[in-house]
Amino acid sequence: MTYDLDRLISITPTTDDSDSHKSSTASIDRKVRWTRVSVPIAVTAVTLIGMLYAVDMAALAETMDGVDYGLLALAALKVPIQVFLWTLRWHLVILSRDFQVSFKHTFMAVIVRGFFNNLTPGAGTGGEPIGAYYLSLKSKLSFKQTMASTASERLCQGLVFVGIVVITGIIVVPFLPVSSSIIWTILAGAGFFCIFVILMVYLSIYNFRYGRSVVTFIIRAIAWLIPPLRRRWDLTSLDDHVDEWHGEFRAFFVNRKAVFWVTVLSLINWGFDLAQPYFIFKALHVEVPIWLIIMNATILRIGGIFAIIPGGAGMMEGLNVALYAGLSSIPAEAIVAETIIFRALDAWLLWFASGLLTSIGLSSLTAELTKSKVVQEAE
Repeated sequence: MTYDLDRLISITPTTDDSDSHKSSTASIDRKVRWTRVSVPIAVTAVTLIGMLYAVDMAALAETMDGVDYGLLALAALKVPIQVFLWTLRWHLVILSRDFQVSFKHTFMAVIVRGFFNNLTPGAGTGGEPIGAYYLSLKSKLSFKQTMASTASERLCQGLVFVGIVVITGIIVVPFLPVSSSIIWTILAGAGFFCIFVILMVYLSIYNFRYGRSVVTFIIRAIAWLIPPLRRRWDLTSLDDHVDEWHGEFRAFFVNRKAVFWVTVLSLINWGFDLAQPYFIFKALHVEVPIWLIIMNATILRIGGIFAIIPGGAGMMEGLNVALYAGLSSIPAEAIVAETIIFRALDAWLLWFASGLLTSIGLSSLTAELTKSKVVQEAE
């Protein structure tokens, strides 16, 4: 990667050109970059080796040889379509406030957000502040406005997911080959999860006195995880900044039409989460009940939120194998093959593509900031 993370986080490029400063910054950047990327790669590699060791390699090779590439291509369409849907969803939130931002800038902000999501614990969380900050630098919007817009988008997505959890429980529970006590435990867990999300929504919109503490804790945790953020962000007035952000955040929910369309896009996005494993198993000539796909996709999403390893590495693969192996009679080789293809299309390819585009985008941004600084000094 060629971008300078310090320059992304700072409002203007650093003006200290001393050799010692450059050496220190480069060393820190390399440390952050390689430790963040190497951990999920190493964990994923160990998990894959373990899965391959547990199955018959000849049977796995035979399963992979008979794959239907047409159906596999349909499964591969999920990520590019979802990236477009994420961009459109965030862009609609921005437009709902009558802000003017280029769609291509929103797209790059989504890519940056997605890349840094995979460098922080959890699957699909943690990169929002950096994506929002990138968008603020590429547009006339302030950071509090872009951060409020991505938070609003994520809240709509979260509300949709709460509904999906409830529906999944109703659909899936009758099919589970478990005792009634386990079923009630699952329903109770889903109920507590829904209550937790609803409580967070309430605190976020109507009683931010407690929600502020949660938000500030999350921001400080992200700054602690990414040293350049800790060095560059001024956290001394964080409460005041969060209050300003909250005002922008609440303003979005006045526009019911925008909330409706963002919710619709979230539902469509969920449809692709279900379609991908369906097409992958079809490509492997394996029949899987729809209820199991729905349940697996829901649990993977919940598990990804609480994953400790960046990008959900290891946990997502293990959880995917465990659910299909424990709740169906699908051959182990088919489950491992589906897991490898699923993670290759859904995570590893996205890591590579988003990393490449992020490198290009942030390098371009660094050049723009440097040029702007030179012009200002010349004037």
